Amino acid sequence: MGDCKILIVMHGVGKGGVEESIAILCKYLDKESFEPIVAMPEEGPLKTYLEGIGVKTILTSIEWWTPIWFFFGERHYYRFLAGLKERVHNLVKIINENDINVVHTSTLPVIDGAIAARISGIPHIWHLHGRFNGSASSSFGTYLPIDVIYRIVDQLSCRIVAVSQIVKDFLSSYVTPSKIKLIYNGIDIDRFNGKIPPSKFLLEEFPNLKDKILVGLVGRIARVKGIEDYVEAAIEVLKLREDVGFLIVGPEEDKTMGEKVKKRVDSLHLADKIIFTGYREDIPALLSQMDLIVCSSLKEGFPYSCLEAMAASKALVATRCGGPEELVVDGETGYLVDVGRPNELARAILKVVENPERMKSMGERGRKRIEQFFEARIYAQNFENLYGEAMNEKPFRSPDSAVWENLMINLASNMGSIGTKVIECERRIEELRKFEQMFKDNVFYKTLRRCYQSFKNLSKDKNIHL
Repeated sequence: MGDCKILIVMHGVGKGGVEESIAILCKYLDKESFEPIVAMPEEGPLKTYLEGIGVKTILTSIEWWTPIWFFFGERHYYRFLAGLKERVHNLVKIINENDINVVHTSTLPVIDGAIAARISGIPHIWHLHGRFNGSASSSFGTYLPIDVIYRIVDQLSCRIVAVSQIVKDFLSSYVTPSKIKLIYNGIDIDRFNGKIPPSKFLLEEFPNLKDKILVGLVGRIARVKGIEDYVEAAIEVLKLREDVGFLIVGPEEDKTMGEKVKKRVDSLHLADKIIFTGYREDIPALLSQMDLIVCSSLKEGFPYSCLEAMAASKALVATRCGGPEELVVDGETGYLVDVGRPNELARAILKVVENPERMKSMGERGRKRIEQFFEARIYAQNFENLYGEAMNEKPFRSPDSAVWENLMINLASNMGSIGTKVIECERRIEELRKFEQMFKDNVFYKTLRRCYQSFKNLSKDKNIHL
């Protein structure tokens, strides 16, 4: 096995971009020099895939530290602290038992691996996939101040990976710039090579799509993906072109948003032209049958949906939402439009579909760009170089710091336990108050109360002492 053992700490095990980036990295790392071991909180598709390619996985408790407020609030925050000591010590044990050389945390919301690396005295790399600023318009809320979050990231990392230049520029305002390393996500182009068996789904389930120019958006139904803008752009295009069909390929993460856009489509009787497929496993096969891919997101780090589109030799229309600006060469591999402008998005789509030859040549140039800059082997080599740099760093922990680190973890865990107990007591008090009010509102209680009061008044009149 490899001379350098990397412990990659994950927050999820699904099919998102973060998981995809780690799956590709583990597949393409040079196994003679590097051995990835992936720690994750539960069973899932990522674990199944990694074990299938011979990568060791370990299940261990992992909690989000931030952002958490939007999802869980104060209760989760205290639970996170209460279990911190045990979770970190479990990771330290994994580090020691597997002779780990570098810890790689592959997302902002997980801090356990960074603390475990510091306690173990080995280098830690924090891999950041987006620009979390905690604003009201972001996908998540925040519990801790943003500058505190990134100060901790800075202190616990010898290197910080940004997945795009726009993410790097954002991070430069919060962390030590010299620590930041730009490594673009890589795509496994082998999945898009040669003739892909076509998905029977399109024409069998939706025969009306036959002979139409197919435009697709691959991504979950969520506000950040700009689904509403995509649907409005599709409506505008369909006013002018009846030979175009639109697909939205992805799970319905935001049920309210899903219902809203579907209702909008139904109200215009366009359900046979703007189709919601739900989650799909056969993305390469679906892409092979599409003609144009759209990314209408409000904000992105470096999206795999765009990488996959270009790897599949498809023209791409994307918003200037971050990562796509560094992927798409405007006018050559596709078009870039401003965020939140569905009319502009519609004009760009029309501009592509009205010229089939240009659409095809844009896709071909996009594929060449992927091969040159964003291929999986290039991506893995960049991480191999980074791991080598990290291993040459001076020791991250002095012997004198051990006492203080353990003290801080114990204090944090105790504070979490106390906070959890306080919240539980408050919950019980609230339940008792509700019961008290319900009891007082009971007719039987009110009757007894009136009888008692009447008897009390009578006793006073008769000079009877109760």
